[in-house]
Amino acid sequence: MIVIVLSLFTAWLFSRHLVAPISSLIEGTYTLIRGNYRIRIEKKTNDELALLSENVNVLADTLDKNQHSRFKWMSDVTHELKTPLTVLRGQLI
Repeated sequence: MIVIVLSLFTAWLFSRHLVAPISSLIEGTYTLIRGNYRIRIEKKTNDELALLSENVNVLADTLDKNQHSRFKWMSDVTHELKTPLTVLRGQLI
């Protein structure tokens, strides 16, 4: 009976160790889906999951830069359109 309990406990610990990086990746990708592009996933292993974590981090960085560029572009366009409209409005009044 003790051997069975010990083996179940060991299997439980081992499965937690194997599933932790996958759970971290899942949580990180859900955060990206919700629009938080500043999330970075910590590498917990040195295998394919670590490579996938690095790729997700690069993706998050790219999305964050693209979002920042889009906001800056929209701000610049808005400013450039307001200036001539303000001049025209001043000329018409």
